[in-house]
Formats: sequence, structure tokens, C-alpha cells
Amino acid sequence: MPDYTVQIGAVDVTQQELMAATRRIQTLITELESEARSSLANWEGSVREFYYVKKAEWDAGAAKMTEAAGKAGVNLSQINGSYNQAERYGTSLWS
Repeated sequence: MPDYTVQIGAVDVTQQELMAATRRIQTLITELESEARSSLANWEGSVREFYYVKKAEWDAGAAKMTEAAGKAGVNLSQINGSYNQAERYGTSLWS
């Protein structure tokens, strides 16, 4: 039977990196939108409408991604807490 180990510190780092990446993506999306708005004034008719259709799709995808990353961060935190608790319990058995 294989042995499995968890490096609690590594789980913490992974959670922090995931949250930082999520914040960075949100910042990039905000910056992209700001730049697009400055150009949008020069766009006409169907091009502008096409942009808004695609933007709605992009926004929906970005929202799903942000939600998934948020849930993953919460799950990692819970997993880490459970491993910490189990480790403390196991240690207390030998104390």
C-alpha cells in the first residue's frame, strides 16, 4: 500500500498562490476593459455590438473561473485545517 504525505506548508503556499493568481487575472481583466473602452469610442455599429456580445461571454467565463478559484482556495484551506487537526491529534496520542 503506498504511503501518502502532505506538506502542510506547501498547501498553504498553493492556496496563497491560487488567490494571488485570481486577483491578478481580475486586475488584468479590469485593465483590458479600460483599454477597450478607450478604443470603443472609435468603433461603429456591428463591430461595437459584436464586442459587447463577446465581452458578455468573456465576463461569464471570467466569473466562473473566479468562482472556481475561490472555491478551490476555500477547499484547500479546509483540507489543510483537517490535516493540521489530524496531525495534532496523532501527536497527542504519543504525548
